[in-house]
Amino acid sequence: MALGLEQGGAADAPLTIFNIDTFRPGFRFPGTFDVSAVDGYLEVFRGAGANWSYVRPAAPGSDRVTETTEKVPISDLCCTGLYHFRSALLFTKAYAPFAVGGAEAMGLRELFVAPMYNNLIRQGRDIRYHLIARDEVIFCGVPSEYEDFLAAPAPLPPAGARP
Repeated sequence: MALGLEQGGAADAPLTIFNIDTFRPGFRFPGTFDVSAVDGYLEVFRGAGANWSYVRPAAPGSDRVTETTEKVPISDLCCTGLYHFRSALLFTKAYAPFAVGGAEAMGLRELFVAPMYNNLIRQGRDIRYHLIARDEVIFCGVPSEYEDFLAAPAPLPPAGARP
């Protein structure tokens, strides 16, 4: 993806990434801060477990991120898989250390987006998180989550929607 962004010529364009194994019905950009005025944000829900990415807020009640981790709980703020960067250029800057040494050099077995924000945080960039309710996201990253999704009753269409 980074190579395509570098060669695509849209360095100033905002970039939003969303995990392929997750559904986010009714997604909207946050209204709690101006998305175009921050360098990036991660969408989170309150949870626990060793299979999530996490954010550490600057202080209780703050939406500013001071650290991100992968599979290491540092708070109860778990990432949904939605990652936003103010520009494609900022994403490529966050990715650059991984491109040079690979994920292994960063202590990871594979490349994840959340830890890339640490590179921007170290540069003093403004990274935020946006908290949503757990039930606003449908996770299908492991077989049991997908089976639960298949077994759940189909949601009703929004009022006024056409079949």
